[in-house]
Amino acid sequence: MKIFKLGLPALIVGAGLTMYLTPSYGTVEFAKKEKTKCATCHATATPKKESHEVNPVGACYKKSKDLAACKK
Repeated sequence: MKIFKLGLPALIVGAGLTMYLTPSYGTVEFAKKEKTKCATCHATATPKKESHEVNPVGACYKKSKDLAACKK
């Protein structure tokens, strides 16, 4: 019973962290595929490796992978 009290919450937190911390970065390939500039999705025109800030269009594209729907 003690295993469930400690193990189950630890498993849930671990799974949540794994899903949240999985890297998902836009690449030049995405820009070429969508025929658009990086600034369409990123907060700065030239995203650096250290900064992956995205604007609302970028956040939508990260979830749906449909740029046309996100630009509306």
